Amino acid sequence: MSTQEQFDAAVAWLSSSSQASGLGNDKRLELYGLFKFANSSSGPTGSRPGIFSFEGRAKYDAWARVAAEYDGRLDAARARYVEIARSAGWAEGAEAVDEGEEGAERKSSGGGGGFGPSVSMMVPTDEGGSQSLVHDAAATGSTETLRQILAADRALLDAKDEFGFTPLHLAADRGNVDAVKLLISLGADKSILDPDEQTALDIATISGRDDVVALLS
Repeated sequence: MSTQEQFDAAVAWLSSSSQASGLGNDKRLELYGLFKFANSSSGPTGSRPGIFSFEGRAKYDAWARVAAEYDGRLDAARARYVEIARSAGWAEGAEAVDEGEEGAERKSSGGGGGFGPSVSMMVPTDEGGSQSLVHDAAATGSTETLRQILAADRALLDAKDEFGFTPLHLAADRGNVDAVKLLISLGADKSILDPDEQTALDIATISGRDDVVALLS
């Protein structure tokens, strides 16, 4: 098989196989960037999505990173895509699997697209361990999970995720009042700035989260 043929086969397999769900978010984002670059020969066009478009921003950044790293080297990008697919279980000769209604539902809800399962920065994964989970819990309002994680490791209270947001930033953005209350009660630092130099209060104000604004003021 040529590199292009391997790439095409890996794309078809990752888009249909549930085995790809074992990949962490970092790898899914890399796959997305590699796929977009391999098919466009360039980086993203247009403006970078806003701060509150977490998934859109993550995908845009992943594509831009790949374009910068593999500039002019399409075969190298395709080879890297194939390497990740192999790590997920793909082998040459393996065919795409029709998984019926479940597979169709996964694709229609954002999966597929040439890079496997949908990319969500708010889904807990093993990659990143507790540091990933504390941010996921804050973003989704899973207050009890958040409480348990912080009881086990208080150092995560003001930890920043890979995008530069603390649990308080994420809870404030989503309007998760109980999570914000918990974080404040534990002593979360309200003055920490995100990559756009905004505090959790700034984010809550922009998002119109009046209950959260009242707590943070």
